[in-house]
Amino acid sequence: MSTGKQVVRGTAISLVGQLATQMLRFAGNIVLARFLPEEAFGINAMVFALTTGLWLMSDVGIGASVIRSKRDDDDFINTAWTLSVVRGVMLFGLGTLAGPPAAWFYKEPQLIWLLPLCSTMVLLLAAESQAYWVQQRRMAVGRIMSIDVASQAIALAVAIPVAIYTRHVIALACAAVVSAIVKFLLTHLILPGPRMKFRWDKLAIKEIFAFGQWIFLSTLFSFLATRWDVFSLGRLEGFALLGVYGLAGQITSVPNQISIQVTNTVLTPVLADAFRGSAEELRTRLTQARRAYLPAAALLFLGAATTAPAFFQLAYKQNFHAAGPMAQLLMLPAWLAFLQEASSRALLAAGDGRGLALSNAVKVIGTIIATLVGFELWGFWGFVGGCAVGAVIGVVIVGWRLREHGVTVLGGDLIATLAFLLVGGAACAIPVWAEPLVGVNAAWLTLISCVVLCGPLAVIVFRRAAEGRGLARAATSEA
Repeated sequence: MSTGKQVVRGTAISLVGQLATQMLRFAGNIVLARFLPEEAFGINAMVFALTTGLWLMSDVGIGASVIRSKRDDDDFINTAWTLSVVRGVMLFGLGTLAGPPAAWFYKEPQLIWLLPLCSTMVLLLAAESQAYWVQQRRMAVGRIMSIDVASQAIALAVAIPVAIYTRHVIALACAAVVSAIVKFLLTHLILPGPRMKFRWDKLAIKEIFAFGQWIFLSTLFSFLATRWDVFSLGRLEGFALLGVYGLAGQITSVPNQISIQVTNTVLTPVLADAFRGSAEELRTRLTQARRAYLPAAALLFLGAATTAPAFFQLAYKQNFHAAGPMAQLLMLPAWLAFLQEASSRALLAAGDGRGLALSNAVKVIGTIIATLVGFELWGFWGFVGGCAVGAVIGVVIVGWRLREHGVTVLGGDLIATLAFLLVGGAACAIPVWAEPLVGVNAAWLTLISCVVLCGPLAVIVFRRAAEGRGLARAATSEA
């Protein structure tokens, strides 16, 4: 199959899988919010951030190495798995020990046992079959998406009855652990490839660490930048507001995760393949990809922003309605984070882990300073503005670094962001202004502005998709 056809097919499967996963996730949250208080979602957000932090802060790029490396032999794959398992065991121990100090710092005794429980998720994630990454390398994403959807569905089937019976955050913790168990089992049972065995190939270890030393620092800084809001708001505002904020963040995560999933499963291997050819091919592939994914991503983000207020008013109790306006403001830093992540795929494909680490380091410093200053001056909304400032810094640094590889993206990112602000600002602000004039709730008026202002963008997206299918057919004919 040609690369063009693989990209189109992989993108379509990734989008369908992500949409199915997100629909399950939102359906579950709507049901769970009927039985759980805001604090439960806040505590869960903190536990998830801490356990995810353990995983990301020790990332040495094992999966990325499997995707990028010229080696795909059993020795390399099994050594990568062995290294991952060792890492998982260590992280499980750290997660268990982190419970008491986290409970003391956030004044929440339940963290003492919740962190050890959810740390089993990290152990299971580490022990997943490396066939997961091999399939991504080959852009065979169908089974990967089926695993993600199945794990989400089974976790939801467990969480809902537990929530009804206990009315306790344990329901959310059980969902996370069950999802990890299902993914662990399915990656070993249904993905094609060698069965995982313990192996320690010194050349493979050397290659993974040579590539991953900068990935480690990059992921560490990226995690701190993206999860700083959860860590700090849990202390500054308490778990009730953090619970509402977390649900608002889940709205922004829909377009973010869908877009990033496509870049991870499709764009990364395509760019890595291009880099193995030439720098000029890398620039050409990235330019073609950006022409397709930027309008599509913008449509996803704007659609989520303009439907968020109505969604929360319709589906959630009044306690959670404030998440609608929160989600609209959070959409800007989420959009900027996506731009940085997508451009970072090119740095990763070029092997520039150092540039990736530098961009995330500067971003985390800028985010911490901007959010604390914003909170001191304007409270919670100033904090959100600080998140946007930090996200801008990340985009600029990645764009500057790519210029050293002969790839120019910063100008395009600036134009795309200005258009995003113009359309999104109008779609969200006009209904608020019109509400007292027409006597209709702004949340419902925003749905109208969504159709009017996002409609032209949807036309562009469909045209670009048609162009992509045409290129794929042409490439297949030439092959």
